[in-house]
Amino acid sequence: MSCCLDGEVDLPLYGPLPRYLRNLFLGNDVRGREFRTNLRAYNAAFAFTSLNYIPTDCGVSAGGVQVFQIHGALYHLYFYNPQYAVDARVQRNPQLNL
Repeated sequence: MSCCLDGEVDLPLYGPLPRYLRNLFLGNDVRGREFRTNLRAYNAAFAFTSLNYIPTDCGVSAGGVQVFQIHGALYHLYFYNPQYAVDARVQRNPQLNL
């Protein structure tokens, strides 16, 4: 079995990134380097699901796209006050330049 129907899956392309995002992903300034270094932490800071898992090598030799299964629960966070949501994310991620 191979991935993506042997290359037959045709996903639509995204349009160009807004300048600010392009600079974060491609820029060589302090802000861009810091963003790329902490990219997973930024993603987690803005995620609506809390996720913690223990990685294993199960299925690594199968080839194709890497996936993992979740055994347990996912917790969705809902904030009703936008400022509270921002404050909570900033407080939980002091290492990031939010």
